[in-house]
Amino acid sequence: MKKIDKIDFADEANLEIKSSNATLHLRHKLNLKANAVTGLIVLFSGGLFLAIIPFIKSTDTGSKFLGLLIGLSISIFSILSFIRDQVGFVEIKSREVTFRYNLRLTKIPITGTTKIKTDTEIISIRRVGTLGSDFIKTTFYLLDNDNEHPIFAFQTKKADEEKTKKLSVAISNLLNEKIHLRTII
Repeated sequence: MKKIDKIDFADEANLEIKSSNATLHLRHKLNLKANAVTGLIVLFSGGLFLAIIPFIKSTDTGSKFLGLLIGLSISIFSILSFIRDQVGFVEIKSREVTFRYNLRLTKIPITGTTKIKTDTEIISIRRVGTLGSDFIKTTFYLLDNDNEHPIFAFQTKKADEEKTKKLSVAISNLLNEKIHLRTII
């Protein structure tokens, strides 16, 4: 299987797309400089800080327990979010679509009615006194009969909106093309 180079902006969006005649594989690439990863690292560190600081500053057992509970909950949440983002993938081969979305592995056979739908939304996060941030979330859905399954999602900065739209269309076309080839074979 070879990496596809013809899809622009995939590397910048931290996506890896590999294709051969029989298989298509789409997954996230790890980029420690990405804003989402940096945010999860900060959240994890803050959780650890909340779990440790009551043992340094306080002698009250209730404060220690509460700090440990809240801190470890935040740290575990950040670890699970990181894992969810890194293990998500879509693979099309031998008449079935296999995907891991939100830590759940699913296999769906390809039929004549199977196709891909793309949904793009702009999400704005605002705080008082700041400009906030805007990003684009693109989600791919597998449509089969009357069922709609989310199979893959990625996000980019709003400043890259045009590139993201082109990338979304290219990935959607590639997925639909591979699904169509699997129904013919």
